[in-house]
Amino acid sequence: MTIQYLGDNAFLVKTKTTELTTGQEIKVGELTLSGPGEYEVGDAQIRGYQDAYLIGADDANLLYVYNPNGLSEELIKEIEEDIDVLILTVDRDPSHVKGAMRTMNALDPKVTLPAVDGPDHPFCKEIGGCPVGVEEFKINRKDFQEGERKVVVLNARSRARR
Repeated sequence: MTIQYLGDNAFLVKTKTTELTTGQEIKVGELTLSGPGEYEVGDAQIRGYQDAYLIGADDANLLYVYNPNGLSEELIKEIEEDIDVLILTVDRDPSHVKGAMRTMNALDPKVTLPAVDGPDHPFCKEIGGCPVGVEEFKINRKDFQEGERKVVVLNARSRARR
């Protein structure tokens, strides 16, 4: 699975056979998934929640969170999966940053990909600094070290360059 940041709250997730674009909705080709429910598209199993989508593909679990403040404690507990990668949209509002931190700490993902617009973003300050951005993130389950947790920042790409 490969992930690229398209800017704003949009990410491109490429699995072995499927391309998904995130946002308030998940788009798979011409198909739009909006809201709670269970979907199977190509090799991806997707579970929609309020403000979040859990994507299982290529032997990895990815949780895309559109609005971290929208995830209640109950919903976080309901997402009982072992999260390999957490994609968080994080604006600069302090309450949004606080919600993102709460979500990240509660779900304890192996990798967090925050949608931030630079190293001066309040989320970066909250975690003690963000690493230098990279163009894409490739998920390979065998690369995950037990107990290891990290933040990876992706550089925004233009939608036209996909």
